[in-house]
Amino acid sequence: MYMTTRQLKNTPLNKASFFWINSESQNVTGTNNAFSYDISQTPLDKNKAYNIVIKSITFPNNSPQITNAYNYNKIAYQVIRADTGAVQTTRTITMQEGTYDSAQLVFNLASLLNQDFATLAFGDDTYTVIYSDITNRISFRRESKTDVGGIFYDIVLLANDTLSQYNGEPGFGLAFVLGLAYNGTLRLPSDIGNTNAVSCPSPPNLQPYLYFSILLEGVNNYNHSSDTPSVNNIVFRCPLTIGTGRYSYVYIEENNPDFGQLYVSTLPSRLSFRLIDQYGNLFPTAENSAIDMCIKFVPLE
Repeated sequence: MYMTTRQLKNTPLNKASFFWINSESQNVTGTNNAFSYDISQTPLDKNKAYNIVIKSITFPNNSPQITNAYNYNKIAYQVIRADTGAVQTTRTITMQEGTYDSAQLVFNLASLLNQDFATLAFGDDTYTVIYSDITNRISFRRESKTDVGGIFYDIVLLANDTLSQYNGEPGFGLAFVLGLAYNGTLRLPSDIGNTNAVSCPSPPNLQPYLYFSILLEGVNNYNHSSDTPSVNNIVFRCPLTIGTGRYSYVYIEENNPDFGQLYVSTLPSRLSFRLIDQYGNLFPTAENSAIDMCIKFVPLE
């Protein structure tokens, strides 16, 4: 964990300075998704303008995709009286934040749903959640159906409530991860057995975060290239890939051309970085998620 500065030979074609930054270095303050470093004591001329290039980035591939951010670990359900369709109660189940594959996701969802339903006085029915790699759908199968005073009860999963929206737009929450229809609902099977299974209308989206972006405060991007509205100081966009190992790392060399024309008119006293998701908010980094970067500063004459 270190940061060093290497001053290259001062010739017209070779005047760049390189910074090696680790977000957990002792010289860095902040967190892994918002950190800064004091460059006031470096040999860089603070009164010059610079072009900035990200030469390389290494980041861990263990960012959790099932997070509290945007309620990706939450879904609401209603208990419905089967004969009248009347809503008896509305509940929310919360999955532990983390990284899941399809099998882990459906196993945990079934456990949470059955555990929560067992606390209610509506029959203590049980469900199995299944993922099929043939249909690429998550489906629900009812395993028991209990008569409670001559009445049966069903469950409806919600994708039309505040848990499945962000800024009023649908397509978020655990409902989105499972593949439920935008702004809709899914009524679970009324009868038991495989033939009565009900599937989500869309494939599951186990990777709601496709990428995160690294911002450098005080920098202007000549191209104004950005996937995030009103953000033009992105120095790099990092793709995410789930399922390649909790502690694997992704290494990227040379910057994306879309974010290559970075410029700062006067160097600040600190280099301040932020990691944001595609919705413009701080990216929820996981444990052991330090970022390593090599940054090139080229002075402009």
